[in-house]
Amino acid sequence: MGETNSTTGKIFNPPDSPIAQDLMPRRFRNWILSDRELSTLGFISALSTALVAFLGISAGAALTLWVTLKTIAFTDPTSHSNYFAAFLVSLGFTVILFAVSVIVLAAAFLDVRKIRRESEQEKRQRDLLAGREVN
Repeated sequence: MGETNSTTGKIFNPPDSPIAQDLMPRRFRNWILSDRELSTLGFISALSTALVAFLGISAGAALTLWVTLKTIAFTDPTSHSNYFAAFLVSLGFTVILFAVSVIVLAAAFLDVRKIRRESEQEKRQRDLLAGREVN
């Protein structure tokens, strides 16, 4: 038979699996964002995703080349120098992408903090204009 949900009072049939699902009350905080701020945050999010993806590719390539250099005995000095040059290039990309990722992360943190501060100020101004008490 069905059970009654304590939150909504609706009757539902439990699933056949042993997994229990309880609905919990949630609170949302809404922030006022301009179109420019939303676009900026979206761009930073997309950029940081791409940077982290390329950072992983570059670090994986550097690790693979390093393991190859350490495990294979090259008889041809040209092959060894080519692998070593490729290792240095991928290591350089890894370092550069890591530095840029840290800079983008810091910029995103500062932007979010600025948006929150401006949103709270706008809320206080609206409350003052409406005659409500500001905390």
